[in-house]
This record gives sequence, structure tokens and C-alpha cells, in this order.
Amino acid sequence: MLNNYNFPTQIFLSLEKVKVCAWTSNTNKPNHFFFLINKDWFYLLNTILLKDSILNKTTLVEASCLDTLKYKKIILDLDFSKKSNRVLTYYSYYNYNLKLRMTFLIYKNDRETNLFSVDSLFKNANWLEREFSEMYGIFFNFKSDTRKLLLDYSLAENPFLKDFNSESQIDNFYNIFEEKVCYIKNNTIEL
Repeated sequence: MLNNYNFPTQIFLSLEKVKVCAWTSNTNKPNHFFFLINKDWFYLLNTILLKDSILNKTTLVEASCLDTLKYKKIILDLDFSKKSNRVLTYYSYYNYNLKLRMTFLIYKNDRETNLFSVDSLFKNANWLEREFSEMYGIFFNFKSDTRKLLLDYSLAENPFLKDFNSESQIDNFYNIFEEKVCYIKNNTIEL
């Protein structure tokens, strides 16, 4: 449900074909709109934001994910309501011409782990996508740089998922004498 703020017609006409759910909150600023979209339309909407004559002053502000494993699923009457969604990805944009903030929540199946990367459109998306691809296990199609930022390349783990084991069986540390990363089996004692 959109409030009385002047919503740009270009975005409305492009989102009308997508069957998007759009809303704003009274607790947020009245110029902040949220859109729940399917992952198939995400790259096209980013192209519209960048190439449209009125919307071309749009910048990517933030991007991240939410693990919804332990949340109650509040699902609106949508076409994608029958799909299960474990990791909800969101991108926030700000348009300087219209003084408008838009947040796109990308909805996908758990079996669909790939998203289209927007780092060719927004340069700061490269680091943001690398971070939450590493932490949440989301993979990107057409990504220019797929290196890890923080974690070890030899381990395939996603520490921001809610089912990640916080007490490990293995401790790792940097050995200054051997000048390499060492792994030691952890002896835990249950009390």
C-alpha cells in the first residue's frame, strides 16, 4: 500500500508488468518505497534505473541478505507465495533527482541459488555482492570478480546462515614460525 507521496510514473509503469508488491511504511520516511520482486526481473529493473532519462541519477546505497530460517513467514497474496525462500536478498537505491529511496527485495526459490550480478551497472555492487555471496552462499551469473573477501578459499562455509555451527571442530590460526595458516582439531568439553 503506497501512501500519498508522488510516486514516479516511469517506475510504476515498468513495475506494473512485473506484478510487483510495493509498499511504504509510516515509520520510515514517506519517500522510501519497498518492492518485492521475482529474481527474473531484477536485472531489467536495474537497467531501467540506470538508463532512464529521469531515473539515471540513481545510485546503489546498500545490498545484503537476510536468513529467514527462524522467522515466521508473513507472505502476502503474491504469485510467488508458494515458493519457499530461505535467503532474502535486498538492494537499496537512492535517486537524487526525485529524492526517492527504493529497496528491492528479491524473492527466489531455495533451489534457485543464482542471481544476475549488477556490478556491470553499478560499480560498488562488486564488493557488496562478493561479501554476501561469501557469507550467505549466493552465487551470481556474469560476475566479474568471484574471489572471496574474508574467508579461507579451502573451506566452503557460510557463517551468516542461522544453521552455521558456531563452535567448530577445527581451530585455525596463523603460525608465525612456519608462516602459514594451521588447523588443529579442537577438543571441546561439554559441561
